[in-house]
Amino acid sequence: MPGSAITERPINGVFAVASEYFFERPADLKKNYPELYSMLETIFKKSAPLHLPTK
Repeated sequence: MPGSAITERPINGVFAVASEYFFERPADLKKNYPELYSMLETIFKKSAPLHLPTK
């Protein structure tokens, strides 16, 4: 049934995982899925840092 919680969950999950990758592994996301990276950049109105300092 369109609009029900059951049909909305899969896309919400995809968006959540894509968002995690945008912030946690941006270089990988940009390399492998440049269009998705660009869309998320527009949604979040920012570029994720491609190189984070390591400890």
